[in-house]
Amino acid sequence: MKLNIGCGQDYREGWVNLDLHEADIIADANKPLPFPNNHFEEVLANSIIEHLDIGFFEFVTEVKRILKPNGFFRFNVPNCFNWKSRIKYLFGEFPASSGYHYDHRWLYKPSFIVAVLEAQGFEVKGKHSDLFDADIKIVCRKRM
Repeated sequence: MKLNIGCGQDYREGWVNLDLHEADIIADANKPLPFPNNHFEEVLANSIIEHLDIGFFEFVTEVKRILKPNGFFRFNVPNCFNWKSRIKYLFGEFPASSGYHYDHRWLYKPSFIVAVLEAQGFEVKGKHSDLFDADIKIVCRKRM
């Protein structure tokens, strides 16, 4: 079974799609998710984490709870600390393309995300650059 958190218009056939509106499961990702422990083989959360009121650590804790051992967690968030964004910030520019957006509650950089995931018992696949990646695209596996 696969879960798509914050599906929005990215409704996926064969997945359990969760969102605040028009989804298989109507639920708020800021609250405990309505699923038992170790329930999903894969969890997807694209372009939602930066919008949540709860912090990244709390969200990852909840994903870990519902994910089966060796299950995959995939997500993306904007990298607000890449070199292009840093230069724009120096000159007082905060364009949405740099990850800064009025609706984003959190700003992330890859090294922080990887550190939290590893502390939570996930194995992070691939390399991620604080300076060069415009988007942070993570694939990680819950360890046994």
